[in-house]
Amino acid sequence: MNEVTTWKQEGLLSLWHYTENERNYPGWHLSADPAGSVSLSALLRAFEVSKVESYRTLTIMAPSRAVLEVPNNRGGGELKGPGSNIFFNLRQFN
Repeated sequence: MNEVTTWKQEGLLSLWHYTENERNYPGWHLSADPAGSVSLSALLRAFEVSKVESYRTLTIMAPSRAVLEVPNNRGGGELKGPGSNIFFNLRQFN
């Protein structure tokens, strides 16, 4: 069986874009707790070795205030991103 199809997400993943101070913090940002990081890495490795086209849906959480403040962005500012859980499709093409 394909490792991509048997993969199960663990941990938390967050994805966001700052609406303020885009000059210093441009683009999209991804954060994960330790379990989420290991889980996402395992999925990417599974995609890498997979011989068949596959896709998985990830659950993305809104980032916490503590995560937003990591880059010392004066309180984190406003953000674009999910206000609650969303699902994100990740697809591999051969």
